[in-house]
Amino acid sequence: MNPVIPLLRAARFMLGWSQAEVGVATGIKAKTIQLIEGGKYKLLPREAWILKAHYQDAGVEFTEAGSGHGAGVRWSKPGTVLEDETLDHFGSRIIRASRGLADLSQRELAKAAGVDPSFIARLEKNRYDAVNERTLSSLVNGLRTKNVEMTSETSAFGAGVRWIKDIRLEAPTETENTETKDDR
Repeated sequence: MNPVIPLLRAARFMLGWSQAEVGVATGIKAKTIQLIEGGKYKLLPREAWILKAHYQDAGVEFTEAGSGHGAGVRWSKPGTVLEDETLDHFGSRIIRASRGLADLSQRELAKAAGVDPSFIARLEKNRYDAVNERTLSSLVNGLRTKNVEMTSETSAFGAGVRWIKDIRLEAPTETENTETKDDR
């Protein structure tokens, strides 16, 4: 899969937008976005540029892989306020973006983290009574098993998500998959 696709999906998840909303705003059909995000449609450079620019205009920054970590997405400014005028204290959008990066459902993340799926749903909707450190730690560890980590907000940038290891270094290329011993 093209390594840009999970980043685009994570950016959309971070913003809390549906594929239909992005489609209307960008002129790309929602079905095309669904197929791109599912790896069932070739991501064309024009579509990648349009989607990335749309997400950047909305406040998401795409980060490059660096020494010791892979590429990711983050809020371009610290202290990002959600639509309901509240701060994203426990990273509900960041957790959703983490799921988007790893291509996990709420149920799959809950299973990886060993937590109740309803906890993930409540956390992503910013509706929770209390969050204990043990449960958050389980969530962080569950994401780590999927090669995803959440990054903290700094004075210069907002919080985000990224690959722990650069997936471009781990995934075999298409030529490696189709190459035979006779081709070498």
